[in-house]
Amino acid sequence: MKSRINSILILLWVVLLLPLNSYSKAIDSSAWNRVRSLIEEADSVYQKDISEAEILLDSAFGLVVEPLDSLLYNKLLSDMGYIQQVKGNYEDAIKLFRKSFNFTEAMGNKAKMSSAYLNFGNLYYLINDFERSKENTWLSIKYLNESNSSPRFYSNRYNVLALNHFDNDELDSALFYYTIGLTKLKQDSLSTAYSYRAIYDNIGQLFEIQTKYKEAIGFYRKSLEISLNNELSEPIIWTSQKLIRIFLSEDNRDSASKYIQLSKIWRPKLANKETELDLLKVEIEFYAKYLNEDSLKLKLDLYTTLSQELIEAKTLSNIQEMEVKYQLERNANELALAQQKTATLEQVNTNQRIILYLFFIGTSFLLILILLIRRYYLQKRKVSLLELEVKDKKLNELMSNQEADILAAMIQGQETERNRVARDLHDRLGGTLAALKLSLRRPENKIAAEDLQIVDQAVQEVRDISHNLSTGVLEKYGLNDAIEQLRKTVERSGGVKFNVYLHSSIAKLGQNITLELYRIVQELVSNTLKHANASEISIQTNMNKDVFNLIYEDNGKGFDPKFVKSGIRLENIKSRINKIDGAIHWDAAKGRGTIVVVELSNLQV
Repeated sequence: MKSRINSILILLWVVLLLPLNSYSKAIDSSAWNRVRSLIEEADSVYQKDISEAEILLDSAFGLVVEPLDSLLYNKLLSDMGYIQQVKGNYEDAIKLFRKSFNFTEAMGNKAKMSSAYLNFGNLYYLINDFERSKENTWLSIKYLNESNSSPRFYSNRYNVLALNHFDNDELDSALFYYTIGLTKLKQDSLSTAYSYRAIYDNIGQLFEIQTKYKEAIGFYRKSLEISLNNELSEPIIWTSQKLIRIFLSEDNRDSASKYIQLSKIWRPKLANKETELDLLKVEIEFYAKYLNEDSLKLKLDLYTTLSQELIEAKTLSNIQEMEVKYQLERNANELALAQQKTATLEQVNTNQRIILYLFFIGTSFLLILILLIRRYYLQKRKVSLLELEVKDKKLNELMSNQEADILAAMIQGQETERNRVARDLHDRLGGTLAALKLSLRRPENKIAAEDLQIVDQAVQEVRDISHNLSTGVLEKYGLNDAIEQLRKTVERSGGVKFNVYLHSSIAKLGQNITLELYRIVQELVSNTLKHANASEISIQTNMNKDVFNLIYEDNGKGFDPKFVKSGIRLENIKSRINKIDGAIHWDAAKGRGTIVVVELSNLQV
């Protein structure tokens, strides 16, 4: 009944306002078609000439008319914001991105919301606000998941996450996200060469910092190949400089000379004098290292001349920018005058419609009053429901805290029971078996060698089970030896190869942390052996300053985390991670195994 009354009120409202809507303005399709054409032209030239793209978008802004085409105007704001970001005008960029975000939020398009948050993620990264950058980038991934977009769109999101970790010297985490981004690109046949080039350069830079020059050279060469195929002069010069510096550090004169010659070919096509100046610095380093005085003097002279030209060009650019601002202000004043004349004309037309509007004012007021009264009662009811919801939420939080305490107590009980069972196995059953073995070896007992081997095997298995249950090995020898013992036990069972790469500094971790880490490893190994059908397991530990990483990987059948219910083992792992203030990342998919990364930060070692 209520829905029927609402429908009647809305229908009456539409009928009453229909004459007013007939006077609304239609979108000027011809003007917005010209705007669309300029935006598309700017997109086509952006990679090769950013200044030309900016001029085209400026021209498009000059054609903007009311009423707005929201989709096109939103893209225009976003594209210009990105150009200002690349040029380093961050305040202008964030203003444009915020305007674009308002239009995007009103439209409710998930894919465009993802792009809007990515704009903020990129921008905050460039101004070194890494926490806000990661927050906005994860929101971008969230909306991308909801929009069912293609895999290639995830690449630049994970690239931004990796860059944030890279600038914080979290190189393992950075490589982890770079790898995910590159994997996403390879999963989509529509991935562009430009996307590959960006991530190749970033991974190359990461390996260069780690002095893994062989890997860095491989990725830089992949990037350079893409730049050469697309004739991108700026990226060609940038990547060539990176390769020249690596080969100079390795004293590889021939290879360094090769890329210097390549840079010379593309130097005339450079539009950016600053990039050319950076290239001259590298060439000066080369000729200084190999004592080519004539070439060194020539490059120093060119460097001096170019530096002076750059200073003069910036001065001239500032003057021209002031002239452009003056012209823009003048045009704005002329536009304001024209708008004022238009407003006056519209006022005259409005006066002619006043009689028509007055007819509807009384009825509209009555309808609004009815709707406000109804809204008041609905709001009152909504407040009551919210109060009940708050009480329910508090009750749920209390129950959740109680469940956490119960789980922690259960884990502690498990540890106590493990140690008790381990002692019983070792002291009682182990001693009994040892005595049995000695008794069987007496000369008067005619026992086959095979039977003695069975007894030896039983003794060994009791010892292995005791060690796995107890923390004795862990307390006496440390985490590395405990994992080694676990590896031997698993490999002795047959069918699974177990690789370990353990960092020596792991011994500096506290006893509580090493115990929890060892139990987490046991849970992961147990899951793999029971469910994954894997033939190989790998464990790697890394310690970088006050950050510890444990990377667990198997080549099993994998799983989809979205469809896996949380069981006791997973809850144990989560509880142990929370207990040591750590974080855990799962990278799993059906058919390609599982990767688990445990990360501990701000360690006092």
